[in-house]
Amino acid sequence: MSRSFAVIAVAAALMSAPAIAQSSKAKSCELLPELKQGLKHFDGKPADRDRAKWQIETAEKLCKDGKAGEAKGYIDVAHGLVLKDHKH
Repeated sequence: MSRSFAVIAVAAALMSAPAIAQSSKAKSCELLPELKQGLKHFDGKPADRDRAKWQIETAEKLCKDGKAGEAKGYIDVAHGLVLKDHKH
């Protein structure tokens, strides 16, 4: 009996996975103001700062066009660059 509950739980998780993925993409666009603020205090290499700035600008355009899924990659790269800079 418990095996059937496990199968049902896995099936339910798989069915909700696309909704969770879509939700995380939309939330990525919500990070843009924080990333822009972090960019103001960027002390690293100028090339890294320029790259992060370009990533943020591109993501903003995509988010405005309703393309959060495409923007997520740009946001992730910018986030990584800003985090790397702020850890030093």
